[in-house]
Amino acid sequence: MKILDCTLRDGGYLTDWYWDIDLVNDTIDALNSCGVDIIELGYKSPIIENRLGRFRYCEDYYLNSVIKEEYKHNDFCFMIDLKDYIDNGKLDSKLLKNTIGRSDFFTYARIAIKQHEMKCTEEAVDILDKLGYKVFLNIMYASFVGEDDFCDISHTTKDWPIEALYFADSFGQLSAKNVKHFARMSMQNVGIHLHNNNGGALQSALHASIFVEYVDATILGMGRGAGNIDIAKLLLFEDENPNEILKVQEKYFQLLKDKYQWGPDICYSLSAKLGIHPLYNQCMIQGGVPVQCRYVKLLELPGDKHIKYEKGLI
Repeated sequence: MKILDCTLRDGGYLTDWYWDIDLVNDTIDALNSCGVDIIELGYKSPIIENRLGRFRYCEDYYLNSVIKEEYKHNDFCFMIDLKDYIDNGKLDSKLLKNTIGRSDFFTYARIAIKQHEMKCTEEAVDILDKLGYKVFLNIMYASFVGEDDFCDISHTTKDWPIEALYFADSFGQLSAKNVKHFARMSMQNVGIHLHNNNGGALQSALHASIFVEYVDATILGMGRGAGNIDIAKLLLFEDENPNEILKVQEKYFQLLKDKYQWGPDICYSLSAKLGIHPLYNQCMIQGGVPVQCRYVKLLELPGDKHIKYEKGLI
C-alpha cells in the first residue's frame, strides 16, 4: 500500500492555499525521511480568484523557484477539480491543456469528479495521459454512489489509462465495512481518501488495506471539515518511524490546528449521519459558534440544503 500525503492540498481549504515556504520544504523533507511515496502539493486551477494562494494553482515555474533542488526528484502530485474545466456540459479541452501543460516537476495528476461529470472525464484522462502524467481518478461524494453505479464506473474506466480509481468519502459516512466492500468490487487499483467525521478513518483504512493500493493521509489529519487520516499514526502501523513528521507537526501544524480547529466532533458525526456538507460545521467553528448551538442549527437545516454548501445559510 502506497501513502499519498495531501496536507498542502486538503489543508489549503483552511489556509486558502497560502503556505510558508519554510513549512513546505520542511514538510517535504520530513515526508521523505519517513518513506512517504507521493506528495500532493495543491491544485492546478484556472486563475480566476486572486484571493487564493499560489498552491491553488501550482504553476511549475513558481514551484521550481521555491522548492529546494534536492526535493525535485520527488513524486509530486497535483489535483484538478473537473468542474473548473467544464463549460455548458462539455470539457473545455483548450483550457485544460493550457492550464496544465507538460511538466518536469509533477509525476501524478488527480482528477476529482462528481458522478454526473463522468461524460467529460474520459477526454480529460486522455489529455493528462498524453501530457505525460500518471493519472488518478477521484470519485467525490463516494458515500452517495450506489453499488450498481460504482460497478458501472469501475467497468467503464477499466481500460482507461489510470493508476487507480479513488473514492473520496467527502461526507465522512463510509464505515470500515463499506470501504472494504467497495475496494473488493473495483476492477482497477483502488485509492481511498477518508474523512474523519466519526474518528474512525484510520481504522477503516487499516481494515481495507489488503484491498487498497493507495491511501491518503495528512499531518495531524489536517483538512477540510473533520480532517483526514493522521499520517504519523498511519506510518506507525506501516512500521515506519514518524519522528521527523512529529517534529514539523510540533513546529508548524499544532499552531495551525489550534487556529483552525479541524478534527472529529459531535457535529461532524451528525453531519455524516444526515449527509450534511462539512463546510456548514467548519464555518460555524471558525465563527466561534458553541457546539450546542451548532448542533441545533445543523438539525434545523432543511434537507434540500444538506449536500451543497450555501454560504450564509446558517
